[in-house]
Amino acid sequence: MDFELGWFTEPLMHGEYPESMRRLVKDRLPVFTLEQNELVKGSFDFIGINYYTSRYAKNIPSTPNAASASYL
Repeated sequence: MDFELGWFTEPLMHGEYPESMRRLVKDRLPVFTLEQNELVKGSFDFIGINYYTSRYAKNIPSTPNAASASYL
């Protein structure tokens, strides 16, 4: 959720994308200039978020030496 919701809220609150997004997306993520950072940070009066989604789960028995499951 940090990645999904932080994509929109972190720049508005802190002037940059969340750490999880910067770590995963790396150099493909645009970087704010100092001027853009100051312009966007705190530029809201109210933030309302609907954060519902569908998640599916499946029982996958653990096997030794298997790669970790990931949605990425």
